[in-house]
Amino acid sequence: MLFATHDEVEHLALMERSLGALPRRMLRAATSKKAEKNFRHGQLRWPERAVDRDSEAHVRAQPRLKEVLSGEERSGAARWPDGLFELHDLVRGLLEYEPNHRTTAAGALRHPFIARRPTSAFPTPAAGAGAAAAPPIPPAPLVTDDGGESSAAGAAR
Repeated sequence: MLFATHDEVEHLALMERSLGALPRRMLRAATSKKAEKNFRHGQLRWPERAVDRDSEAHVRAQPRLKEVLSGEERSGAARWPDGLFELHDLVRGLLEYEPNHRTTAAGALRHPFIARRPTSAFPTPAAGAGAAAAPPIPPAPLVTDDGGESSAAGAAR
């Protein structure tokens, strides 16, 4: 698990440690009491809001994503084979903070790392002999920033 914690502030600190600072625009848009409690002047209140010293150590031990994906020695990550650039690009896109820049599920399926693989590389559960295939599950509506809903089909990039 990338962000192994049950504490909300530690989770945000792990995200910032791995992915970089949260975008200022998102921080300005957060107006709830919880946001005010966890952020001050556009900065995460960390380690001030850490549960304990173990939590602080856990966050400091979290490698930065760019170090893990590059296989740099200082991160302790294993060296990646040269041909995994496409995987790195997909992971970076899926973990993008900004929703309008983040790779969608449909975009991930079209990404070269996935799209160039034969469909047999992605096994599906086999239906029993004579069993009818389950009907497809309709896409869930997406919740927009204003609390409304929009079609998932229009959101894929």
